[in-house]
Amino acid sequence: MPQSPWDHEPVNDRRIDLPMPAPTTARHDGGALFPDDSGDVKSGRATGYVSRQYRGSRGQAGNGIVAATAARADEPVHHPPHTVPYQPTPTLPQEPADPAFRTEGQLAAHLPGPLRPSDPTPLKLVDVLFGSWPAPTPHQRAPRRV
Repeated sequence: MPQSPWDHEPVNDRRIDLPMPAPTTARHDGGALFPDDSGDVKSGRATGYVSRQYRGSRGQAGNGIVAATAARADEPVHHPPHTVPYQPTPTLPQEPADPAFRTEGQLAAHLPGPLRPSDPTPLKLVDVLFGSWPAPTPHQRAPRRV
């Protein structure tokens, strides 16, 4: 898909607009648009962005791919309108000094807010562990870092 001869934006716009007319999937101010970091297990390293990293969907570290996603959710609908792949430093040519490097938090901060100017759904930060974490209290386990 990255080398596709067609522009992905019109396709993505159509994908976002399709659920709008149905009453059960229409946007309303009771939902939330929130950043999420999830991932999928991948074996090997032939696919771009694959590296050993923490995958939120599995709750553990391992070989896989991670994306920062803006997800819209309310009672009947969970819809991921915007997704940006996270590229871990080992896959970059210049490692951490590479100007293309962005942390998951930086990617999430630049995800689009409301999907359309008329969208009543605001972007909300909801229970997402991006960036640095405070030191755990004696009753908490420290989060595993990769």
